[in-house]
Amino acid sequence: MENKPLRRVKAGATILTFGLIFSFLSETDALLIFSSFLILIGVFIIIKYYA
Repeated sequence: MENKPLRRVKAGATILTFGLIFSFLSETDALLIFSSFLILIGVFIIIKYYA
């Protein structure tokens, strides 16, 4: 069974990856803002684990 902090880091990395994909595919400003929020959330989750 996986430990919880490692699952959180994997979830943060997944959210970060989706945010990066959306930022490359975005054609409107709203999608770009949404993707930057996803990137920030993913980075925050990963930093919170290592801090």
